Amino acid sequence: MVDLAVLGLLADQADARPLVCLVDDVQWLDRASAQALAFVARRIAGESVALVFALRESGRRPVDFEGIPELAVEPLSGADSRDLLGEAVRAPLDD
Repeated sequence: MVDLAVLGLLADQADARPLVCLVDDVQWLDRASAQALAFVARRIAGESVALVFALRESGRRPVDFEGIPELAVEPLSGADSRDLLGEAVRAPLDD
C-alpha cells in the first residue's frame, strides 16, 4: 500500500508540472524505502516524473534496484569544476 501511495503522490504532483525526484546516498536507504522507490521507478514511465538516485561508488546498491537503468557519472576535473562553478556564481572564486 505504501508503494502505491508513493507512486500516486508523485504522479499527482507531476500533473501540475514535470517533477524530478532526487534521492541521495541510496546506499543508506532502509529496506522498505528502497523497495518503495524501486517499485515507483519501475512504474513511473507514463508520468512526467524523473527519478535520480545517487550512490557512492563504494556504496552498496540495494538489491531492489537490480534492472533499473544506470548511468555512472565520473568526477569532474579540477579545471572543469572551476569552470562549472564560475558559470553559476558571479563572484570571484578562490583557487
